[in-house]
Amino acid sequence: MKVLVISCSPRPKSSSLALAQHTINALEKNGAEVEIYHVRNKNHQVCRGCKACVKKHKCILKDDMIELHDKMKAADGILMVSPVYFYDVNAQCKIIIDRSYAVQPLNGNKLGASIITAGSLGHMGAINTISNFFLVQGIANLGFVSAYNTEQELSKGIESAKQLGIKMVKAIKLMQTSEGTPFSMHNHYSYGTHTF
Repeated sequence: MKVLVISCSPRPKSSSLALAQHTINALEKNGAEVEIYHVRNKNHQVCRGCKACVKKHKCILKDDMIELHDKMKAADGILMVSPVYFYDVNAQCKIIIDRSYAVQPLNGNKLGASIITAGSLGHMGAINTISNFFLVQGIANLGFVSAYNTEQELSKGIESAKQLGIKMVKAIKLMQTSEGTPFSMHNHYSYGTHTF
């Protein structure tokens, strides 16, 4: 079982990844193969809104996002890790979400979860953004751990972060051993005469 951790912080020693490390340790301890993708080391251009990906089923921008899309497709689970900037995920995380339109839907028995840290308010904005990303991509959302990035507050989230890793492994195993049609989250929204 493969879990892809997407660390969206531009900082090498980020609070969000420090908290996520407890989830990562629990994932590995319970048998998951974990890969950490550090966004700070990558070249990800912003989405140009050209919609060429709708016709080609891949993004026309030639950058490191191609590698990330392949990793996302291959993963059984995706752990999104982001700090909060201005009441939402940071720009690096949002670029990944926007550019994932090219590989929509990512369903096929994938599970997702998120780790969010913030200096003050804004947790719910970030949680909602990542939850909506999972929803649109057809990824079953297992939940989140969110904490303020002070040492005292992060320590309160450690047990929750560990439990998230354990929960993720159990859910992936359950999906992989279930009989019949593979589980998938597939969503359709209808607004007037348009179906999305």
